[in-house]
Amino acid sequence: MLLHPADLLVLLGLPAASVIEVSVPELPLPKQALDTLLRVRSPEGQEYLIIIEWQGYRDRSILWRLVVSMGVVTLDNPDLPVIGIVIYLKPSDDMGDRISVQVDGELIYDWQVRAIRLWEFDAAEAAASGHLVLMTLSPLMEATQREYERLVTKEVLMSSDLIEYLMQDVKAQHEQELQQLRQAMEATRREYEATQHEAEIE
Repeated sequence: MLLHPADLLVLLGLPAASVIEVSVPELPLPKQALDTLLRVRSPEGQEYLIIIEWQGYRDRSILWRLVVSMGVVTLDNPDLPVIGIVIYLKPSDDMGDRISVQVDGELIYDWQVRAIRLWEFDAAEAAASGHLVLMTLSPLMEATQREYERLVTKEVLMSSDLIEYLMQDVKAQHEQELQQLRQAMEATRREYEATQHEAEIE
């Protein structure tokens, strides 16, 4: 019995459709550096990896890029769980936290992506928390909160498209802020490693 490509759709549980083409392509995966990759150990001793994307500009593909990064890292570390997190630096960077795929109105995928929005944090509390990372990020939290308030006010007062307004942000400025954040995180990492080194010597 000859298996037709369309028969696979039944096996996959997908709606009936006409198969246009069957191919076995090689995927040209882009080479890109991850913003941050953490290898951590839980209180019960389990090791796992955390991918952090610091998103400082508007990119409609950010959630998919994060998923691709998780897949590639998992291939290199098949025995370790991989968690992906996107941190939005400003409201205008926010591309949501869900990946949904529909075919003819039927929901096929609905993936929740872990996302952190800096403007939802209290900058004063972060600065006084004693946690080095939160203290480092507190100026960005305060700035993003001001932008969020500005955007909400503009949305209320004006009937123009908010998305069009958001797109006016200058990408170069976002890149500069992201670079500053990376430098701060690198300084934090070096300080931590120095502290660990001193502890080992003692």
